Amino acid sequence: MAAVVMGMTLVSCGEKKANSDASANEDAIEEIVLDESDEPTDQLASLVTQFVNTLKSYHINSQEDADRLETLAEAYQEKMDGIQKAIEKQVEGMSDSEQLEYAAEMLKVAAKFENIEKDMEETLNRLQKEAEEAGVDFEDLDLD
Repeated sequence: MAAVVMGMTLVSCGEKKANSDASANEDAIEEIVLDESDEPTDQLASLVTQFVNTLKSYHINSQEDADRLETLAEAYQEKMDGIQKAIEKQVEGMSDSEQLEYAAEMLKVAAKFENIEKDMEETLNRLQKEAEEAGVDFEDLDLD
């Protein structure tokens, strides 16, 4: 089950805009919103979706954009780590049969994101190309 959670966490991620104005990325970045009353699995699914959607609409036109993307990725990772801890805590108190049922539920959530890996790869390739065109070292972003 831990592998499923880790896989979803890692899987967590258009055309280049002509406008290089920094405000273009302002629209791409939304506040990270989680419903605290939702189950941790639902929170994780929501967070992954938000992160991928943000990346899809993000563009790198300068070092500032790259730095901002790194900060954004760190914020999402921090939230994902918190959710993962909540899931681990929830599982600790379960019987073996409850853990098995929970793992099956996690697999259903993971199935919803079958295509997300492809989207994430395409998006990261686009962002890397944009970074190269802007003279920004994308390797420094540590999005993996």
